[in-house]
Amino acid sequence: MAGHRRRGRRSGSCRGPDTCIALADRAPPIWPYSPVGVWASSYVVSRTGTEDPQIVVIDETFGTAATLSMLPLDPVWWAAGFLAFRFFDVVKPWPIGVVHEKVRGGLGIMLDDAAAAVFAGALLLLLNDLIQRLP
Repeated sequence: MAGHRRRGRRSGSCRGPDTCIALADRAPPIWPYSPVGVWASSYVVSRTGTEDPQIVVIDETFGTAATLSMLPLDPVWWAAGFLAFRFFDVVKPWPIGVVHEKVRGGLGIMLDDAAAAVFAGALLLLLNDLIQRLP
């Protein structure tokens, strides 16, 4: 983009909506892309010696995009999806916390975000269903 300069660093979570918009109606579901995240995360873990390096953001991007891919194509639902995913990813309630503590390496990095995405998506789909049933 001519004349466009990116300032600062965007978090991986913020890349999820971009990814989901880019892939909407043109690509297979986002879930098959998780092996790339496992591989990349494992590589960074092995090179840094850190269990969950902060420089790895593919898990956040994947989790956000996976959450949004379950929701209606609506900015309100996508904002709710982003917030719900971040809540489950940060708070890590059971069983997400168990996954985070027990599964190590690249698989663990990706799997706890996948679990957070499933919980966020399920919660919002349930909420959507309840709203649709209102008189």
